[in-house]
Amino acid sequence: MLESPWITCTAEPQGGAVGVVVRFNTIYNSSQNVSLSRDTTRVVLERNILVKARESNVTAYKLDGTANVIRENVADAAPVFLLKDGTPGSVIDGGGNLRGHDPRFDSIGCEGFNSARFKSYGARSHG
Repeated sequence: MLESPWITCTAEPQGGAVGVVVRFNTIYNSSQNVSLSRDTTRVVLERNILVKARESNVTAYKLDGTANVIRENVADAAPVFLLKDGTPGSVIDGGGNLRGHDPRFDSIGCEGFNSARFKSYGARSHG
């Protein structure tokens, strides 16, 4: 079991994460900002800033798990917000996701990624 102020995780041997909360992260410039796959179950993505993805902000790839929820995130600069490939209902858009909203970072780099526009989201959040 891994615990931090922002991410909690309980792993089980079924081939996917179980009981993970991913909150207050900034993920920038990747193929997919977040990818869920296989038997991943009860994962919650919330209050993250997901920007600049070549494929999607969130990908559900061959996802067969259940009760995965994506809610209250800021997303920008990807062809699609959520790309689903798996069992219907394996991932739920829980609402409150702000798509196509540029966070207008102060700079890109270790000391950057501050968004005056979305202060209660992402790694620099005042959550």
